[in-house]
Amino acid sequence: MPKKKTKIITIDYIAETIEDLAMMVNKGFTEHADRMDKIEGRLDNVESCMGLILEELRRTHDDVRQMRSRETLLQQDNTAHEADIQRLQARVSRLEQKAGLAAK
Repeated sequence: MPKKKTKIITIDYIAETIEDLAMMVNKGFTEHADRMDKIEGRLDNVESCMGLILEELRRTHDDVRQMRSRETLLQQDNTAHEADIQRLQARVSRLEQKAGLAAK
């Protein structure tokens, strides 16, 4: 079996290795920071869109509330008109009977 060569470790070698490690760690942190900046930008866009959606939802809610209020008023008007029509029909029927024009 061949003998392994023993590598001589010097202070310069250790310093160079530490420097290489420091550069790798720095590169990793820089890449991570860049990714986080991109994610933060995307989240800002999402928050902005959510704000617009919430505002539109509030407007829609207000519109629905107004339509319900108008519907209630229209129903009340319809009920009043139906009562008026029934009273008028009764009056017309009495007038027709007095005039001898009642339907047979």
